[in-house]
Amino acid sequence: MTVCTSARRQVARGHRESIGASSGERRGNGVQIFALGTLLVRSAESVIRVPTNSRVLLALLVLQPNTVVTFDEIVATIWPAGPPSGHRERLHTHVTRLRRPLADGSVKVRWCGNGYELVVTAESLDVLEFARLA
Repeated sequence: MTVCTSARRQVARGHRESIGASSGERRGNGVQIFALGTLLVRSAESVIRVPTNSRVLLALLVLQPNTVVTFDEIVATIWPAGPPSGHRERLHTHVTRLRRPLADGSVKVRWCGNGYELVVTAESLDVLEFARLA
């Protein structure tokens, strides 16, 4: 089993545990990402601030949820005019800054061989929920 497959299972398991058996309502403080409209990250308590440069990375990952986005694609999106020196370290900094607000476990950013993957359930990402309900 790959790390990415394992992460998907952990997120799904965490989501199942957050659903009330009788009420069908969410329990806990799972993070939700809203991309239909202005990009917004929320916990049960408040809006979560994602640093500006990390928002570009988040937007790219949200467009391809549960799919590995290659390192080269991420670099080309963040730095369209060409990567600066030290771009690998800068990208790792962006990923670290993005992971911090998502640290509750309902949404994960995972390194998967040649890129990063946003591991998320439909209940945590409005784009997937919309597709599921359509």
